[in-house]
Amino acid sequence: RSFISFKIKKDDTVIHLTEEELLCLINADLIDKLDRVRDLFIFSCLTGMRYSDLAKFNKSWIQDGVIIFTQAKTSGLAVSPIFTNAYKILQKYDYNLPRLSNTKFNLYLKDLFEYLQLDRSITITRYQGNKRMEQVKPLFKLVTTHVARKTFISLALDNGIPIQDVMKMSGHSDYRGIRPYISVSKEHLIKVSKKWNI
Repeated sequence: RSFISFKIKKDDTVIHLTEEELLCLINADLIDKLDRVRDLFIFSCLTGMRYSDLAKFNKSWIQDGVIIFTQAKTSGLAVSPIFTNAYKILQKYDYNLPRLSNTKFNLYLKDLFEYLQLDRSITITRYQGNKRMEQVKPLFKLVTTHVARKTFISLALDNGIPIQDVMKMSGHSDYRGIRPYISVSKEHLIKVSKKWNI
């Protein structure tokens, strides 16, 4: 007996924070658990670190004003700048970032985003065969630790940092991994196009 199987095409929506949402997180007045979760998430947003690297962060990774580390997932080298707010977080914890399991981190992130009303609607698109299915969910239900890395890459491109430099910062070794972010950065393309108007 044969069965027809439908391949479900993976959604390629890049879920990331806008700069306004990132600033909302940075400026929020928080205490205890939510404060620590926010700080870890922002640090990841500003360095492009995956959770696996964030969990192992060591002060020795800082060299000449940048963070240089071998990524746990790919073994590729990443060279991340230390933006002002990332530096403030390092100072706050005396370079010993709080530790959280990935499961708890993801759970608390949803609580944090809901508490701050970061509930922008996001449309998730999937395909089953030729059938297109859309689902709309608020940001706080979709946020995970990996959204921080996506935020770093997306906002870096939006703000005009050349793609080859973003790849060096994020540790991408080829364009395939970063290709989905290029379409997201249409705001940057609009800004750049204004430099040449014919």
